Amino acid sequence: MMSDETAFRNGRKNTVSSGAQNAGNSQTQTKIQDSAEFTDSNSERVVDLLKGEKRRIRIAVLASGRGSDFQSIIDSVEAGKTNGEIVGLITENPEAFAIERAKKHNIPYFVIDKKAFSDRLDHDRAIRRKLDEIKAEFVVLAGYMRIIKEENLLRDYYGRIINVHPSLLPSFPGAHGQKDAFEHGVKISGYTIHLVDASLDGGQILWQEAVDIRDCESATEVATKILEREHVGLPKVIDMFSKGRFIIRGRRARYVPY
Repeated sequence: MMSDETAFRNGRKNTVSSGAQNAGNSQTQTKIQDSAEFTDSNSERVVDLLKGEKRRIRIAVLASGRGSDFQSIIDSVEAGKTNGEIVGLITENPEAFAIERAKKHNIPYFVIDKKAFSDRLDHDRAIRRKLDEIKAEFVVLAGYMRIIKEENLLRDYYGRIINVHPSLLPSFPGAHGQKDAFEHGVKISGYTIHLVDASLDGGQILWQEAVDIRDCESATEVATKILEREHVGLPKVIDMFSKGRFIIRGRRARYVPY
């Protein structure tokens, strides 16, 4: 099935046939990973995006809805607190309010509508092509409500895709972390920022912050309280990637500043 990828850049709309893109994809993919040091051995992996260079990280954000985490990244970049440049918003939802946030800040945005793809993996491949096209070095899943399954995307961008999840993993993975924590009666929850791999919220943990929810009277209140802290921690972790490297041994990730 031939699917359409619709790109919006500063208010202009272009429709590109994904079937046509496939034909030349192997020749035109940008090898962004060549610009970052990423070594892999039996005992250790090192993720080093800038290798000490004094420049900004090229960031792509994937979001599905309101985009409040996306807004926190925008605000931090514009304030000079996060050393990055947002090169694009990608969403699978043409109604996502995150699009309005991108418009307001003149950030290129691209709707890759999931409904246009009969095959889930083809949708992931379309996202991969867009990431390569905009030369994204770093990818943030900020309220992106789909699990990335395409193995080449996960392999080639491993160490350069992070997700923010609203619980203290490994407790309460999945789409309803706040609700699950509230209904389970826990007193301390929080959020986790982790690397993305083929598992459900199972990549190596980079950052966690505990949030006291003992006085919350609803799952909505829990979600609001955790989200406020996500908005602080997520831009901070993105900035860390521009100022150091992560050394990964098994399940553990250790940060080493330059």
